[in-house]
Amino acid sequence: MGKKIKLSDLSDPEKLKKHQPELDSYFDKGGTWQELLGYDPDKMEDHYKTGYNLYQSAEFKKAGGVFSYLTMLNPYEYKYWMGLGLAKQSEHFFEEAIVAYIVAESVDPEEPLPHFSLAQCYYALQLFDETKDHLNKAVKVAKMTPEDQEIKRKATILLQNLPKL
Repeated sequence: MGKKIKLSDLSDPEKLKKHQPELDSYFDKGGTWQELLGYDPDKMEDHYKTGYNLYQSAEFKKAGGVFSYLTMLNPYEYKYWMGLGLAKQSEHFFEEAIVAYIVAESVDPEEPLPHFSLAQCYYALQLFDETKDHLNKAVKVAKMTPEDQEIKRKATILLQNLPKL
């Protein structure tokens, strides 16, 4: 999309209607609101740090709001979806966390953390088949990095201690 659309154009139904075909084409080609609105990566990173700091301060609802905003601006960024999932999981909104983790996994299928986090949510919901499935996936996709090996170690222990169905 050549020129940036003004945010004020999006809140005016007539102007929005005028831009609709252009917007549809833009988003069909993988465009993001971040690009469309001209948000630079540094600004996005500042927002991410704000969400991260809120999460670290146990302000999960506020962190979830920041991460939700970031996923709307750029749905192709893995860490935004993981941040949203972690915030929702910390609030015990397991179904919402599951959605975020599923998207994170689809954005970066080589990461074991979404599977491990999905397993935790499914376990909390007493969905043990899904728990086992995602623990196995976490083990399978874990790379040789120390972080991935720690996830693999924890997933293996949990698999050994799951209720037998």
